[in-house]
Amino acid sequence: MRLNGSTVWDALGSAPSGSHLRLTVGGVPESSAGAVRKVIARATDIEDLCGQGNQSLTLYAMGVNQWHPALVAELCSDYGAAIWDQGLTDGKSRCDIFAGRYRSTPGGIHREPCRNLHLVVHGRKYFYFWDHEALQRSGAYERVVTYPTETGDEQYLEAISSHDIVNSALEIRATAGCYLHWPNWVWHIAETPDPCLSVNIASYGSSSTGAVRALPIVRGDDGEVPAEWVAEYREFNPEFRTSDADAIMSAVSAGGLTCPRLGADEDARDVIRGCGAASRATSAPAVWVHHGDRIVVGLAGQATVIPGNGVQGARWLGSNTARPYAPQTPGDCALLEWLHSIGGVTLLR
Repeated sequence: MRLNGSTVWDALGSAPSGSHLRLTVGGVPESSAGAVRKVIARATDIEDLCGQGNQSLTLYAMGVNQWHPALVAELCSDYGAAIWDQGLTDGKSRCDIFAGRYRSTPGGIHREPCRNLHLVVHGRKYFYFWDHEALQRSGAYERVVTYPTETGDEQYLEAISSHDIVNSALEIRATAGCYLHWPNWVWHIAETPDPCLSVNIASYGSSSTGAVRALPIVRGDDGEVPAEWVAEYREFNPEFRTSDADAIMSAVSAGGLTCPRLGADEDARDVIRGCGAASRATSAPAVWVHHGDRIVVGLAGQATVIPGNGVQGARWLGSNTARPYAPQTPGDCALLEWLHSIGGVTLLR
């Protein structure tokens, strides 16, 4: 499993005005958003970015899923099962990008009120994790500084170097294509011996205490999700209490991430009518649910509503089979039109 580094880099370059981009060079934060964007614009990839100087450099982009649905689609295609493994949390989920070459994460050893799924796209990244009790015994925990954020407090161990207590850490070395999970409130730090590009999915809880609850996804082999489970998730996660079924299913299909909806292709209907069948163009797992006399389908952070007679097409999509599918009903055609619009299928003549 490996993300396309060019997709991740495009997400950085397309960050809209006002998005959260943070650059640290030689341990000094760059305060000018314009200067950060110029650094990104000058670089063609992560190697080029780190080659602009000999100093350590870290680039951080927060909430990339809010502006780059293509990255979410690729995450779901390459890591879909891994994104779902831990269940959905009862708070917001966010996709961030980390780029650079640095001896340690800016700020030092820290912990956050979110669980994390970290994906290394390019280069190598070394992680160090500490047991809470071990840190208490070392005396390091006496130097904790708390910083409030919109998603809860983050804590840092100040006035201590990770190298001073590295012997008590769990070390994990990840290379391109690797991913790892860790729960909320685990002390950690990372370093990159080479230019490194990685993506992190942070999933939060709804509690102000930083507690994170998880709800396993109930999904059949054909991708069907019971309507009762959708209602349960709506109540479980306050973010979706007033959301329509299609908004919920789009988020469920992306492990809780939300992203902009892709526009429909006005020419898709004529194209579908002229094709004999279609095959999947993505490995992203699909979900679907009966909703009255309609069916709501979610795939890679996108969703659509089709007529109820498209159930066979929904089952074909949800089974993730490599077998082509020939539309038989208006509901099937509506499903394939949508899939064609979001790049989810390859049409066969």
